[in-house]
Amino acid sequence: MDQVFWDSSKLIKAVSDFDNRALFIGDISNKKFIFDFQKASEIEKLVELDDEFLETYLSNNHPDITKIQATLKRQAALGRVFPVIMGSATQKKGVVELLDFIGDFLPDYSKDDDGPFWGVTYRVKHSPGYGRVVYIKVLSGSIGTRENVFSAGREQKVLELYSVDGKTYVPVDRVYSGDLVAVLGLGEVNIGDYVGIPVPSNFELKSGLLVSRLKPLKIEDSHKLVEALNILADEDLSLDIDYGSDENILISVQGTTQIEVLKSILKSRFNIEVKFIPPVPKYRESVLGTAKGFCHYEPKKHYAEVEVEVSQNINGENTYSSKVPLDLLPAQYQSQIEKTVKSEAMLKGPLGGFPLMGINVSLVRGRHHLEHTHGGDFRIATIRAVRSALEKCSPVLMEPFYEFLILVNKEFLGKVNSELLSTGAIISNQNHEDNFVKVEGELPVSVSGTFSSKLDIISGGEAYVIFENGSYLECSDPNKIRDLAKQQEDTLYNSISIFPGEEKNEKSKGNLDFLSSFVPCDPHIEYTNIEDYF
Repeated sequence: MDQVFWDSSKLIKAVSDFDNRALFIGDISNKKFIFDFQKASEIEKLVELDDEFLETYLSNNHPDITKIQATLKRQAALGRVFPVIMGSATQKKGVVELLDFIGDFLPDYSKDDDGPFWGVTYRVKHSPGYGRVVYIKVLSGSIGTRENVFSAGREQKVLELYSVDGKTYVPVDRVYSGDLVAVLGLGEVNIGDYVGIPVPSNFELKSGLLVSRLKPLKIEDSHKLVEALNILADEDLSLDIDYGSDENILISVQGTTQIEVLKSILKSRFNIEVKFIPPVPKYRESVLGTAKGFCHYEPKKHYAEVEVEVSQNINGENTYSSKVPLDLLPAQYQSQIEKTVKSEAMLKGPLGGFPLMGINVSLVRGRHHLEHTHGGDFRIATIRAVRSALEKCSPVLMEPFYEFLILVNKEFLGKVNSELLSTGAIISNQNHEDNFVKVEGELPVSVSGTFSSKLDIISGGEAYVIFENGSYLECSDPNKIRDLAKQQEDTLYNSISIFPGEEKNEKSKGNLDFLSSFVPCDPHIEYTNIEDYF
């Protein structure tokens, strides 16, 4: 409640409409914090949820604090109520009460020091004095220094243990369930990984759907920047850094706020000043049809022949299969083809050079030469055969969307819907609840940056919005394909076959004639490539 003129009664109404499991037990009133867990309206919620508490309430209209405490713990553990305390950290109102409430009224942690050791990594940090430090929440058992622990698929030795309490690090010989601990000696362990036992994790890493290009303000900091980004990428896998070159480093971000944080970290921690280009969505490419692609690769003393069939996968995943028997094409060459399809062939699509998604690739024919074929020959032939098929089967540009949930006063619903439709959003559901309406759907990531501020303006502050990563949908503006495509030389990602004596064609331009079937090609327009776009 740090904002000036914030109306707690409106907030209570909005949160209650959003989720009726909210239980309001503390608020700032007349500049004082009032902690009241015995409000009649909130007690009635507990009565409706808990049969045991109902009997107590019927026999005594004013249950004692121990009964309320036990009921709250029981229902909070079941997820049926969510206690809400409204305070102000900047005014130091309600902070102590919040901590006291957590200790007195929320479910107790059940320790298990005698069980098998395991925990979850919640942070990775590089310290100048200690190197790579892995932070673990111990969930079961105990572990001591110089003992082996299972992590990253192998046994690793714990070199040092530090108990973590805020900014205080205390060296210890052993840690137990419930402890937060900093560990030295564990390599290749990332955020969200289990350690101790191979427990399957439901942790899903979500990288940003926006990408930005950054470069150092001083050219001499280029190598330092790469080293710093390697460290940050190890600490936060969602950054998903792509090193095209020192002048073209791409990084995944959630928005402009994260960019400002990264700039601050690079300056304060590594003494590197950088410039970020405004972020753009992470576009992808896919196909709508089915087609075969072929490449004959036979420059001097080389030979490979590959034919593939490419089709759409509605699940959004890239798959590979082979219909060629091993007696016609040996396993080592088929292995090379599969590896190339799953990695390099899916990196650049034919429209704007974006990664591919939702592609089924099937090997239907392949030929080799006993003397002249080398492993790298099938790599080149496979990439070009896939590219040849992609150009024929209706390639499309895919755009990322956020799933949104808007809670808006019904008075402004018409204006909000109008704004959503003007941005290309897809409204999937609307639920009316008293004076508020829940609006759900998907919104293009490309317009999400300014949408929140527009929502505040058109609703007079009577609306809330939540964004979550959504799906990829076909781009509604085909002109973006023309803006991103450019006829340029590419000695690898093209659909050209090489026959004996035609080695000079190796540097020929890729075939982009197929673009004319999607967008009007104006010879007076100077097309822009992806690097210029970023």
